[in-house]
Amino acid sequence: MTSAEAHAQLATHSSASEGAEAEALSGTDATVEALTTEVQLLRNTVAALQLEQAKLIADCAELRKENDQLCRQSCFGASFLQDDDVSVSDFRTKFLTGLPNFAAFLWLAEFCISCLPTSSKHSARSILLLTLMKLNLNLKHQDLAWRFEISISTASYLINKAVPEIANKLKFMIRWPSKSDIFRIMLLKFKDSIQHVA
Repeated sequence: MTSAEAHAQLATHSSASEGAEAEALSGTDATVEALTTEVQLLRNTVAALQLEQAKLIADCAELRKENDQLCRQSCFGASFLQDDDVSVSDFRTKFLTGLPNFAAFLWLAEFCISCLPTSSKHSARSILLLTLMKLNLNLKHQDLAWRFEISISTASYLINKAVPEIANKLKFMIRWPSKSDIFRIMLLKFKDSIQHVA
C-alpha cells in the first residue's frame, strides 16, 4: 500500500468517523433536549404540588381553628334550640323541654330570667333548658352534666335552685279545679265513698 492509498484510506476513515460523531452528537442533542423538557415539566409539577400543599396546610389550619372554637363552645345550650328553620327549632324545643315551640321557650326564659341561678359558663336560657330537660325527659344529672360540659354537682345545684324558683314564679299559671268541678268529674265509685264520709 502506497502512502497515497493509506492517506486516502485514512481520510475516508476519518470522514466516516466524523459523520458517526456528528450523528452521535445530533442524537445526544435530541436526548438532552428531551431530558430538558422533561425536567422543566417535572419542575412545573413540583411547583404546582407545592402550591397545593400550601393551600392544604392553610385549609388544615383553618379547620383546626374552627374545631378548637367548637370544642370550646358548650355542645348544648339555648343556642342548640335555635335553627334557621323554625320547624326544626320548634321540634327540638318540644322534644327537649315539653314547651310547644321556641317562642314559648324564649318567653319563659325572659319571664324567669330574674329568678334563675347564675353560672359563669352558661346563660340563663341554658340553665332553663337544663332544668326543663331534667323535668321533661328525666335525664340523669350525669347525662346533663356531660351535655352541658359542667360537673355533676353543678348540674345538681343548678336544677335544685331553679326548680323551686321557676315553680314560685309560675304558680299563677296553675289553675286548681274547684271542689264542685272535682266532684262532677269523679267516678261514681269514688263519689259514693266520699258522700258516705261527708
